Amino acid sequence: MKAFSKIKFLFLFVALLALCGGCNNNQSEDQVETAASNVSVAFAGGGWRAHSGHSAWTISLLQNGNRSLNDAFTNVKAVSSNSGGSWFSTMLMYSPKFISEIEAPNAITNWGISGWLGKQEKFFNDATLCYLDSGETYTPCVLIDYTHSLTWAEGIEKVVYKDYSLGSTTLSGAHQPWAKDKPLLLGATLLTNEVVLNQEGILDLLRKRYYQVCFAPHTPVLNGHHGSSCSNGKIADVTPVTFSSIPSSSGMKTAAFFSALQGGFSPQIKLGYTETKNDNPDIASASLANPIHTSQVPVMIAASASSAAAGYAASKSVTGSWEESYLADKFALTFSLASNRAQHTSAKDMSVTTLANNKVVRVADGGAADNSAVAQLVSYLQDNNLGNGFNIVAFDNVMDKPFTQSGYPVKIGTDLANLFGKGLCNGNQDCSGLNCTGVCVNVPNLKIFDDSALLNTPLTWVVDSSANGKDKIIIYTKYVVTTVGNGVFGVSAGSTGTLHAFSCIYTEADTAPQNVTRDGDFNAYKAMMQFIHSSLNANNGEGLKYLEAALGISN
Repeated sequence: MKAFSKIKFLFLFVALLALCGGCNNNQSEDQVETAASNVSVAFAGGGWRAHSGHSAWTISLLQNGNRSLNDAFTNVKAVSSNSGGSWFSTMLMYSPKFISEIEAPNAITNWGISGWLGKQEKFFNDATLCYLDSGETYTPCVLIDYTHSLTWAEGIEKVVYKDYSLGSTTLSGAHQPWAKDKPLLLGATLLTNEVVLNQEGILDLLRKRYYQVCFAPHTPVLNGHHGSSCSNGKIADVTPVTFSSIPSSSGMKTAAFFSALQGGFSPQIKLGYTETKNDNPDIASASLANPIHTSQVPVMIAASASSAAAGYAASKSVTGSWEESYLADKFALTFSLASNRAQHTSAKDMSVTTLANNKVVRVADGGAADNSAVAQLVSYLQDNNLGNGFNIVAFDNVMDKPFTQSGYPVKIGTDLANLFGKGLCNGNQDCSGLNCTGVCVNVPNLKIFDDSALLNTPLTWVVDSSANGKDKIIIYTKYVVTTVGNGVFGVSAGSTGTLHAFSCIYTEADTAPQNVTRDGDFNAYKAMMQFIHSSLNANNGEGLKYLEAALGISN
């Protein structure tokens, strides 16, 4: 078996964890327009960096306890999130303890001491330092345990939600008062190509147990040790799925679990299962169709699925190695979709026939298929006859350089650029490292908006405090957008609305606290939060006024 060191394993976890200087003011204060009351909010992913960034945007909006969450989000009709953004949105919508801390006076100062970030730092710093295989690298034991001893869902509960456990609360559970009528969408992806099951491969290299997804009418072609494909050839490594929490009082119908099926991309998903242990492999098949109900999925399980970036490695198509994919098996969440209901389960000891009968699939992070969850939000609004005149306020917190294009005024966070079909590696890949390095996932078409808005709209507001090769930039641009047809996301062409794009580019804040020097990453998260807060409040609160206007609220 090919060696799979702890260093490489840790790299997979961290790398895939799929996040006032010169002001440019193109609108005067009296030109700031208040958005319509029908507002939706999208929180992008990016692990600890994303959670910290979203905390800063929200705390700044609350202005040291002078405004409640109910005041700040009074016009918000729906919330969508992905990955680390889903950690934040679920705590904000379900945890009274989290709410009391984020609404408290001086929250921006106390967040890194007694708030979520300060508690996370203490937890990491209390861990015993470990000595890794290389003999050179140290990292907190909590990350070793996180990536070796626990499943992804267990790690999320014991680490991220340590002080804010939601217990067995399901998505159908009551939201906190400020959000009692507000739907919540959590974006994730279905793994599609050569997806391993049961960890059998680590015990017997001659045995391969996996499944392949295809869109009808095309069918899986299972090639044993050589892998698999579809009758029309290989498809993207992931396809988007959405976990929904829709209060009955909202009057909204649930989001489609498989956007592609809802949007007419295909009437059905075909599943092929195989166990190859001799010349006559066991083979079974199943099919999937909407609706898939998710209301009974525990909130922390749904958030874990939304953030399971390392779970991409459970696809041999991503790692290129059966052995590495079986070792990463526990980082993708396993669900049974039998009886049109999503249920978190274990595939251990299931035969191929039982796997097919239970319609077992693996779900991972949604970052590779629209990290801001805006696409699933647009599809949901269109399904509820709210496709025209939408106002989506999207928050993106990234460490890589903003997307730009020569000759145009565009500058935006890369995750939001994906919505316009820009910023991907090699046209259709989402890669973990900077400059298209690292582990790459082949993704479906992510474009849902006509790119003319992106390329031709001047920046509304920007703060750039970059120095010494380290980017510290906040950008807001108000885009009037038109949707283009995208079957995989279930988005129809021709809807018009407004995208309020708030991007923070902060290169020192990584997706996970992995800095070999204690406090290094946590200090960066605190500094990033202060940068967001101070930038919004600079120049008589110019940036804050744009944020308030986007959400349709007044002082």
